[in-house]
Amino acid sequence: MEKKIIVQRKFIKKIFSLLNIEVKKKDNYLNYTFFSKKKIKLDIVKDIFKFHKKVDQLYITKNYPKETLMNATWKFWLKNYKKKQMDLIKQNKVIEFKNILDIVFSNDFNFNKKQIHSKKGKYISSLHFNNIFHVFESVTNRKIEDLVDNNSWSKYGYLTKKGVVSSRDLLTGLQAHNIVLLINYINHEQKKKNVTFLDLGCGTGATVEKVLYFTNDKEVSMNLILMDFPNRLSLAYAYLKKIFPKKRIFLVSQENQVRSTSKIKGEKILLIPTIFYHQILKNYQINILNNQASFSEMGYKSVRFYLNKFVNKNLDYLIETNFNNKLYSNNLLGVSKHVFSRNFPIPNTHKLLISFAKVGGEKYVTNIYKRI
Repeated sequence: MEKKIIVQRKFIKKIFSLLNIEVKKKDNYLNYTFFSKKKIKLDIVKDIFKFHKKVDQLYITKNYPKETLMNATWKFWLKNYKKKQMDLIKQNKVIEFKNILDIVFSNDFNFNKKQIHSKKGKYISSLHFNNIFHVFESVTNRKIEDLVDNNSWSKYGYLTKKGVVSSRDLLTGLQAHNIVLLINYINHEQKKKNVTFLDLGCGTGATVEKVLYFTNDKEVSMNLILMDFPNRLSLAYAYLKKIFPKKRIFLVSQENQVRSTSKIKGEKILLIPTIFYHQILKNYQINILNNQASFSEMGYKSVRFYLNKFVNKNLDYLIETNFNNKLYSNNLLGVSKHVFSRNFPIPNTHKLLISFAKVGGEKYVTNIYKRI
């Protein structure tokens, strides 16, 4: 009887295939809300508060190039969307900060408790998620489970046997896949045993997280540098320390720390404020520069500044994913405008190697530039 049913199913599938009809089961694992039972260590939160005592959240300083400081758009964003987080740091409420981090969704570190406890099933379009999911598996030849963060952080998304994967995990996983291909090429073809990767505008550090998952070659030693505004760096520090408690991760609050940590051999992760950019140039030779959706959000002068500083004869590759579709509004938080990536002043030391649309986000394009 069972054999007969199997034969019938195969026959039906063949008929559907000839008619170009695809039957999909209802996805009962999407829009799953998961709250991690793992608590963040108090020492991590104390490190964050110590960091902000030395590096102000809004960069109240006149000692550094204005291109590295926070513009009006991002001050508006912090004051309106991250007020709770900023206030807890200002008031030195370490325990309350920790308690919120313990339940916050890692997807965006939203400190609004109402949104943290939003209802299950509300967040992700099945079509949107499945499109990215299928592209991720076909392009990377990896399983979706490869993106699970060992259940360190609460999140919403797709439930797998190993944990929950969000749509943002898929997007950062795709970017990390491209980065790892470049790392492997530099290591194997150019015989470089030490590769330095700079993520300029790192956000929560999710791209570096996926790079660490995908890098299995013990022959290459990596310096992973994350550079951003103080507010984003402190959350990236919490995010990565909770997932990788045994890795050497440094939240840099003073310029001389960049030099001292550069002398440490082996793999290390450094989170460095943008105002210390010149110390990175002094102490590291960057092989790969990554920018994911922040160049187009920072203003043309700042884009030109960073490109002129970091895209030089020593840089092997620049990989950037930014706003580039004129069919969409380029309004940024109602305060300024996105800079189109087609207008980025790429130095003549590098030429475009390949360009492709960002999966699940037709507003954006990914460009990879190679040193010539």
